[in-house]
Amino acid sequence: MNGEEKVNEREYDTISLDEVIAHHSELLACSIPVFRRKKDGSLAEVPIVNLDLLLGKNRKYVASLTLFTRGDWRDAIRTFRTERFSVPPSEVVRETVPDTAADIELTSRTEQIVKADNDEREDMLAESAERLSEIAAKPAEAVTERDAGEVLTASTDAQLISKTSLIESMSQLGLNDKNDEAVRREMRGIAKLTRSLVNSITQVVGQNEEMRQVFLRFKPYAEGNTIYHTDRVFINFIQFLFYYNECMNKGLVTKLRLRFQNYYQPYYRRLLTNREEVRSLEQVFERGMSRVDGRDFLTLAVGALLHDIGKIENLDYFEGEESRDYARIKRHVYNGYNLIVRTATYPKEVALMAALHHEYSGHSSGYGVLHDAYEVRSEFEDMSQKHQFAVSYHCDSVENFNAIGYFPVKALEVLDVFDALTDPARRYRSRAYSPYEALELIKRDFVEREQKIDPILFDLFVDFLAHSENEDFSEVKVIGSFLRE
Repeated sequence: MNGEEKVNEREYDTISLDEVIAHHSELLACSIPVFRRKKDGSLAEVPIVNLDLLLGKNRKYVASLTLFTRGDWRDAIRTFRTERFSVPPSEVVRETVPDTAADIELTSRTEQIVKADNDEREDMLAESAERLSEIAAKPAEAVTERDAGEVLTASTDAQLISKTSLIESMSQLGLNDKNDEAVRREMRGIAKLTRSLVNSITQVVGQNEEMRQVFLRFKPYAEGNTIYHTDRVFINFIQFLFYYNECMNKGLVTKLRLRFQNYYQPYYRRLLTNREEVRSLEQVFERGMSRVDGRDFLTLAVGALLHDIGKIENLDYFEGEESRDYARIKRHVYNGYNLIVRTATYPKEVALMAALHHEYSGHSSGYGVLHDAYEVRSEFEDMSQKHQFAVSYHCDSVENFNAIGYFPVKALEVLDVFDALTDPARRYRSRAYSPYEALELIKRDFVEREQKIDPILFDLFVDFLAHSENEDFSEVKVIGSFLRE
C-alpha cells in the first residue's frame, strides 16, 4: 500500500504488538505489512524491519497504537514454516559467480566456513588471533606487506564467520526456549572470539605510528568485492580512532574552540534547527569531545568490522547498473541490525553502527532509519526540543533524539564514502577518483552544499591522510585545513 488509506475493518485484521514481536522474522520473510492507525483515521505502514530500533525508547508509544495487517497473515506464516529450511545456508551466504583469482579464493573460503560446525569456526578465529599475536610482537620495521595481508585475511574470516553464524542462528531461533538458549550460547562463543580477534588486530595496527604507516602504504584493492571494501574501512577506522585520540592529546579541543565561531559555526547552525543559537563546540558534541579508550574503543572496532554484516543476500549486489536495486541496498542496514539484536550477540553500540551508517545527519539521501521512529514519537510528544546536538558518543542520546548523529557512525560515513569513491574496481563508473578528487567532492557535496558528513571529522580525516607515507595521498597535503597550522 502506497501512501495512506482510510481504515477498512473488513480488509484488515488487528494484530497486537506482542504478536508482531513474536512473529517478527516470519512477517518479514513473508513480506506481510503492518499498519498503524493515525489520529485522522488513515493508515500508515509501520517499518517492522526496523522494529527493535523503533521500539527502543519508544515502546510505550508504539504499544498504544492500534495495529493492522492483512487477514490471512496466520495462514501465510503456517505455509512459510513448512518451507523454512528448504534453502541451504550455502545459498544464503554465497558470493557472486567468481571471475577473478581473488573471487575464487574468497568463494572457496566462504564454502569452507559454511560447511564448518561451530567448534571448527571457533578454532579458525582462535588460530587467527594467535597468528596476529606473533605479528604484534614484531618491531614495526620487521612487519611486511605479507603480515598486513594476514591481518586482512583475519578480518575477512571474522566477517564471514560472524555472518554465516548469525544467519544460521536466526533460522534456528523460535523453536523452543531450550533450543534458543543453546543457539545463543554458541553465538556468544563466536562473538567472544571475534572480539578477541579484533583486539589482536587493533594491537597490530595501532601499536605505534610506524606500524600504522605499514597499513597506510598497503592499500589492498581486490576486484571490488564488498568484503574487501569492509576490510579496508575496518582497518582505516581503527587507524583513524588512534589518530583522533592522538589529536585529542595534542590539544585538538582547544584549537577547535578558538576557531569554532569563525569556521564551523555556520555549518552547525544550518543543521541544528531546534537550537536558538550554536555558539560553542560543547553545543555541537554532547558533553564535549572526548577520547575513545579501552573497552569503548574495542566495541566500536567490532562495530566497524560488522557494520555491513547485513549484506546477506549477495555481498556484491550494488555493483553494476542492472543490479542496482536501491530498495535491496537500503535493506542491508535493517538486516544487520536485526541479525545482531535478535541473536542477542553484540552490544547495542555494534547494532547501531550497522543500522545508522548511511543516515547522513538525517539528509533525504540517507536511509532514514530513525525517521519512522521520530514520526511515531512526534504524534505523542512535542519534539521541538529534540536534536539539540549534532553528535553524541552515547547510544541512548541518539535513540532519544537528543543528538542527530552517533560519533562512530559519523566517522564511518567519511571512511565509507572515501573508500567507495577511490576504489578502482567499482563497476558502476568509468574510473575511480584520486584521493584529492574524492576529498574535494566530499567537501563540496557532503559538507558545504549539503551537510551530510560532520565537518570537524572530515577535516580530521583529511589530516589523517596527509600524515600517510602512501604516495597515493601525497597530493592530499595541499588541501587546506587549519588543523595542520
